[in-house]
This record gives sequence, C-alpha cells and structure tokens, in this order.
Amino acid sequence: MKDGSHCVLLVDDLESNRSHDAAAVFDRYRRALDTVLKEDQKPKAAVHFLVNMLEAYYFGDAAAVNAVLGTNLEDFKGDVETIRNPKSKLKTVCAAFDEKEHGPMIVRELNVLRILSRADSCASLRTMFAWAAEATRSNLDIPNGRWFTVTEPQIHTLRKAR
Repeated sequence: MKDGSHCVLLVDDLESNRSHDAAAVFDRYRRALDTVLKEDQKPKAAVHFLVNMLEAYYFGDAAAVNAVLGTNLEDFKGDVETIRNPKSKLKTVCAAFDEKEHGPMIVRELNVLRILSRADSCASLRTMFAWAAEATRSNLDIPNGRWFTVTEPQIHTLRKAR
C-alpha cells in the first residue's frame, strides 16, 4: 500500500453462532488493521463478512450450482444469508458435493449481480461489493438494497477520505 493504489479486504465467515456478535468480531478485526496501517491507509482497508458462509450465496444463483452439479435447484426465495449450514444443504441435494472440488467451479459460474438483485437480501455481500467498487473506483453498478449496518460505515469513511 506504499503508493496508495492498493486496498486490503479482510473477509471472514459470519456463521449463525457468531451473528449476534457481529459488531464485536468486526471491531476486533478493525482494531488489528488500524494498528498496522498508517492513518491515510486505514480507509482503504475493510473488514467484511460472508453470511453464513460462501456456499449460502450459491443458492442465490441456482443456475451456477445446476451447471456444475447437474442438479435441478431453483433460486432460494428468501435471503440466502439466513440459510443455516448451506454446505450440509448442498450435500442433501447432491451427496457428491465437495467444496474443494466443486466450489471453485461454482464460484466461476456465479452471477453476483443476480444474487444482489433482490433488494431485501444479501446485505453483507452487497456492502462488501459496494465497498470494493468504491475503493477501486470501479463503475460496477451494485444493485440498490439493504446494506449491512456493521460494515457499512467503512464505505462512508472511504468516501470522506477522498
């Protein structure tokens, strides 16, 4: 980050057993970043969460899962960030699912903008992508919707630092 053109994005799973502690988990990571970064670097470093884990987002674009696993899933009707233990759910749909083998293939197929297209879901993922788009000055058009209140302030801090 010496020349100011780099960003730091720390991402952790925020599984259901820690969701009530999201602010405390965020603060712990944020303090660690702020301890090692210079003042002008801090806005270009962020902490974000996958809720509950990466595999939850697969259910927001079932076509990606279907293409890789040969399943017949439909997009999850609710907020995929509320799905508990999505890996187990995938194993129920396809016993052969292996996160190391199939995960990278599914991720390459995912249409993130489709996953974010429902305004009432994926607040954490939307906030992470909005921060990344702002930090990299990307013209990626993040669909409007809910943001994750714990991590949202980092977007405002980044904007103020410009």
